[in-house]
Parts: sequence; structure tokens; C-alpha cells
Amino acid sequence: MLQRLQTVFLLVLVISMALIFIAPIWERTDSETGSVGRVSAVAVTITDASGEVTERVPAIWIMVVAGMSVGIGIYSITQFKKRMVQIRLNFFNTLLVLGTVALIYLYGLRAEGLISGNGGQPWQWGFYLPFIALVMNSLANRFIYRDEKMVREADRIR
Repeated sequence: MLQRLQTVFLLVLVISMALIFIAPIWERTDSETGSVGRVSAVAVTITDASGEVTERVPAIWIMVVAGMSVGIGIYSITQFKKRMVQIRLNFFNTLLVLGTVALIYLYGLRAEGLISGNGGQPWQWGFYLPFIALVMNSLANRFIYRDEKMVREADRIR
């Protein structure tokens, strides 16, 4: 199981989606008022210049979708003997990761509407984690397809 390359890719997918829970996703500081807007997987928070939270909106859907992606990734790793099931699970996981990206973007837009920014790039390293997960998922699928093809060719030769 762990000696297969697609398992390593799926583990990296699970780790990158799990890191979303602790990673900073979006942050912007208002140059006029000094207030800071932050988006994490837990909530969208706006703090004033003194550090007091003025507004907090839970981002429960990011946690739910990312958590489902982590769960499906772990379950997909355990299905190493059923390659076609693994491929279907990885396809569903791709949809979940894309949903996570969309939710992160929507919550980022909401935070941007709550705070006027000074320009620049507000996206933090947590925003890029789902894209790493997408690449790892596609690589895992490629190697799963390759294994399935080898098994079918071996069965045909017998």
C-alpha cells in the first residue's frame, strides 16, 4: 500500500487539505483605519487597529468541504486493491477540492467587501494548498490508471 507512488500523492493531498484548517488564507490591512481583515478555514474576522474583533463570520463551509476531502482522501488510500473505486473516489475528491477553492474565494470576496484594502496580493499560503491537492490528485489518478492498465494487460496475456 505505502510503497505505491499514488499512495504518496494521496498522502500529500490529505496533508495539504488538512493544513487548510490552520493556514492563513487571506489577509488585508486597511491603510486608513489600521483594521485588518483575515480569512481562515474557521472564520472571517475583522479587527480594528487595537486588535479587538469587530466582526466575525464563521466559515463553516470551508471546514466541512475540506474535512470531507480529507476523509475521502484517507478512504481512497485504504481502497488500494480496488483501483476503479479509488479512481471514482479521487474524481469526487477533485470536485470537493474545487468546491473548497470556490468557497475560499467567496469568503475572500466577502472579507474584501468588509474592509477597504491598500491593493496588493492579500492571498496567503493557505490559499494555494488546494491547488497542490489538485495536482497531487491528478498525479495519483494517472498512476492508478497505469496500474489498472498493467493488470488488464497481464490478465489478457494469461
